[in-house]
Amino acid sequence: SLHWNCGQFAVALRMLADSAPLIAALERFGPLYMAAVARRWCWRLGLEPQGIEHDTQLIAACEAHLRETKAQPDAFFFAHRSGRGGAGGALGNLLASYQPAETQHEYWADPAPQTLMIDDVEAIWAAIDKSDDWAPLHAKVAALRRMGAAHGPPPVPSGHAG
Repeated sequence: SLHWNCGQFAVALRMLADSAPLIAALERFGPLYMAAVARRWCWRLGLEPQGIEHDTQLIAACEAHLRETKAQPDAFFFAHRSGRGGAGGALGNLLASYQPAETQHEYWADPAPQTLMIDDVEAIWAAIDKSDDWAPLHAKVAALRRMGAAHGPPPVPSGHAG
């Protein structure tokens, strides 16, 4: 659907630009998008990328595991950070083939991942609304920032200077 959306955008831009560069951009979109997904996926899992072909196999195995287990994405990425989590089968084999990135942050020893579900948002808002208590919001922001620090700096997008 992303490619279709980009195609519709290109159709709208035909009044402002020639078709050839728009078509060229559309043809580049799929591979560039998949490379970006692979970079971020490996970063989120705490693994060093191994190239688009291998990384795409990893993503497919992860997606299959998520469907089969009905695991929440935040719990999946937390449990399997740097290849841990004891996954078996194709996913376990693929995870074992990767070099883990740095994961020394104490966040990874927490019992569960940091989340922000609707119940969390409602509880935070209730404290503010009922008693002007902003402490739960500040605590959640601090917890989310701690999680961000544990992930380390995100990968630099392709085509951008560091």
